[in-house]
Amino acid sequence: IVAILLGIIATAAVHSSAATVGLVMVLGQAGLLDLRAAICIMFGDNIGTCITAQLASVQGNIHARRTAWAHTLYNVIGVLIAWVALPVFVTIVEGATSSLQPGGGIAAEIANSHTLFNVISAVVFLPFTKQYVRFLETVIRGKEEDQEVNPVYTDPLLLDTPVAAMKAAILETGRTSTIARRMFGEVMQGF
Repeated sequence: IVAILLGIIATAAVHSSAATVGLVMVLGQAGLLDLRAAICIMFGDNIGTCITAQLASVQGNIHARRTAWAHTLYNVIGVLIAWVALPVFVTIVEGATSSLQPGGGIAAEIANSHTLFNVISAVVFLPFTKQYVRFLETVIRGKEEDQEVNPVYTDPLLLDTPVAAMKAAILETGRTSTIARRMFGEVMQGF
């Protein structure tokens, strides 16, 4: 828990999980951290990256807040699941590193743990995307602006957080394609 909190604080302070993962890799190579502690700090790093999105969404519209909270809850839930299964996760990381990078050492294991965590989280969440969106829309209420001409989900404040900006861009693309599909249907009906 202390390592996770340390990762959250460090990443929130520097606004970069890559920087803190790099620092953890150096500490691991120096023998100051074992793999289990390094992985827990990396878990905190993933949560700490959400601070920037949360700060950016404060002045944003409802969709910016939903995107920031989607990013935050996604990482928190992923960390909780991985933390509960920490011994299994450590074994997976060690096995993957030894087969992919023999002799890679703890730095490679830490880097691979970061990648594996994010890939596994995405795979676990993927089947529940629609339910997750409905959950966020229920919990974070606001005036729906689907009929606006201007972009709804994208917000310049999200540009400081590439993950949140990408999620917002995907949502905006989905929204505009839905509008285009509806417009096409109305045009065909009128024709």
